[in-house]
Amino acid sequence: MRAILWRGKVDHHGEFFNVVVITLPNTPRIPILILTLDEKAFQLAGEFDDGALSWLCPVAYLLDR
Repeated sequence: MRAILWRGKVDHHGEFFNVVVITLPNTPRIPILILTLDEKAFQLAGEFDDGALSWLCPVAYLLDR
């Protein structure tokens, strides 16, 4: 996702699919956010994404962690 949204190019050859996109003009730097429900998801969001969406987590849980 980040490759296409930020750089405008993708060249991925995986086990299940291949994706090659040469260039897309005017690629905006759209932030990538993931839904987070537990600590591991928050860690993943911190490592690989631009932020976390925690709207399903109770405030007490978020403050505690």
